[in-house]
Amino acid sequence: MELEIRELPTPEEKSRHTTQLDSFKAELKRLKQEYILTQKRVRRHEERAQLFDGADDEVNGGGDFVLDDMDSRIVTNAKERLIENTEKLERASRRLDQGQGILEETESIGAGVLNDLSHQREVLMRSRNRVSSVFVKLEFYFVNSLFSASRH
Repeated sequence: MELEIRELPTPEEKSRHTTQLDSFKAELKRLKQEYILTQKRVRRHEERAQLFDGADDEVNGGGDFVLDDMDSRIVTNAKERLIENTEKLERASRRLDQGQGILEETESIGAGVLNDLSHQREVLMRSRNRVSSVFVKLEFYFVNSLFSASRH
């Protein structure tokens, strides 16, 4: 097909047919992959059916309602998904609990830091006031000294 496309007279036709050919190749590749996956699923289901041959009687409990092979697979898949989802939920709950613990610890540390900062602010404010009062006294003493020195 590629050879036929190369022999086309106009570049527009070549481009259009090349695009179609690429699309067909991609579709063929996708279908091959899907076919391989389907074969694997069928093999896996056959192996599972061989493994659990006769297990349907135990699942059904000897009642009147009998599941066929497809229904038992659906039930088995649903049970597996339920177990998986339950485990995911439990893991998520544990992570949430851990996060809650970390949050409470962080809040406690933050409250302690705020208390420390408040105390340090008070200390700094008292120190500032003392320095200001000493500065005022020194300024007063200096002015008085200059005034006394100027009178003599």
